Amino acid sequence: MTKINQQSGFLGLVMRLKDQFRWPLMRVKIPESVHSHSMDTVMITHILWMIHSKVFKQTDWDLGVLLEAAMVHDLEESVCQDTSFVCKNMTLRMSEACAEIAEIAKRKIINTLPYEMREHMTQAMYPVEEVHKVVKAADLLSALLKAIDEVEAFNEKEFGDVLARQTEVIKDLAKKMPEVAYFMEVFTPGMSMSYDKLANEFVQGDEPLKLAN
Repeated sequence: MTKINQQSGFLGLVMRLKDQFRWPLMRVKIPESVHSHSMDTVMITHILWMIHSKVFKQTDWDLGVLLEAAMVHDLEESVCQDTSFVCKNMTLRMSEACAEIAEIAKRKIINTLPYEMREHMTQAMYPVEEVHKVVKAADLLSALLKAIDEVEAFNEKEFGDVLARQTEVIKDLAKKMPEVAYFMEVFTPGMSMSYDKLANEFVQGDEPLKLAN
């Protein structure tokens, strides 16, 4: 049996993401924790993988690696909280300072783990460029969907500019990533539909797919 010689605060920090809320300084109609945003990003990452692998028949994306990177992509905010887009982009100096704070927080979180686990977590929190690109796309799509939710909840005063900005960002991204273009055409419209319409018009068939043994 392996001798345990260290206790870890890692999980205690991670669980606090449920109490860290995004969109600071903005009046939000539908509160969004960093924890729930991370789950949304994981789900969107999975959908992008399915588009890439099952629709476009490509085999070069590792689903496990993508999902793990998506799951931990905002983990540093359990230490330093979310910072508003305006604050992070106010000046070059502010942007660099925010990036440095996030970097310190990442290292602190990694170092709360037992030594044997730190290398693996470092790889997850510092993914290779191709993985980072996919997770970032999912992160940006999550922000777009949040803006749509808020505007449709009659909060255009606060999120109208966010929606306009994110829409342009995603339009540019869709030109480079066909998976994003497909996502926008197929999945985004459902975000503006009622539960009745989603349940009654988009649930096709009662029989489950038969899985191969």
